Formats: sequence, C-alpha cells, structure tokens
Amino acid sequence: MARLLNKIVLNDDTFPYAEIAANVFQQSVTSFPVVFVLAAVFTRAPVRVARVPVLLVGIAAFSVGFGLALAALYVFFRDLAYLWGIFGFVFWITAPLFYPAASVPIAVRPYLALNPVAMGIAALREVALSQG
Repeated sequence: MARLLNKIVLNDDTFPYAEIAANVFQQSVTSFPVVFVLAAVFTRAPVRVARVPVLLVGIAAFSVGFGLALAALYVFFRDLAYLWGIFGFVFWITAPLFYPAASVPIAVRPYLALNPVAMGIAALREVALSQG
C-alpha cells in the first residue's frame, strides 16, 4: 500500500474512505435488507420498522469513526494490525448478535459492556425482534 501511495497523486484519506465506503455499501446491500424484513415480520409495527434505519445509520457512523481512527493509528503503529485481529475477534464474539444480552450470566455482563458496538446491536435487536 505504501508503494502505491508514492506512485500516484491522491489524497492520503482516499484509501480509508474507499475501504469504508465499500464495506458500508456491502452491508447496505446484504445485511440491512435482512434486518428490515426481520423487523417487518417479527414486530408487525410500522413504528419499529421505521426506527431500524436510524439505528443502522448510528451503528454505521460509529463504525466509520472507529475505522478512521484505526486507519490513523495504523500509520504510527504497524503492529496494530495483529492486535486488532485479536480485539476484533473478541468484539465480534462478545457482541449480542446471535443471543440476547439478558441470557448472559450476570457475572459476565460487565465484560460484555466493554464492547463498543454492543449497545447499538442490543438496541437493534430490541427494535427489530421484540413484539412490544
């Protein structure tokens, strides 16, 4: 990547923005419609279905900010890629995506609260999957 940056004239921010835009597009085509359909089928409440895009935009905005911060840190700390592989896996495992956060034992919940995306995903689960 560094050799590519030296050979062409582009703004340095172009590559992180392109990577983030590609991932947001991929999620908007693959995962976001599934969440809309789940919300429409499970809740049958138009108000809850209308809340889904707000939560998805919030999660995406947080992810974009986090990705840009990581891209800036990668410049100064080259070993961060190895650490992020570990932390990213831990964040993925501790996110209440496939299980409700209430099913986790009380002794473990403070550790799950350290996940920065857990609150957004729990709110999305509440809006899209509950019938209240």
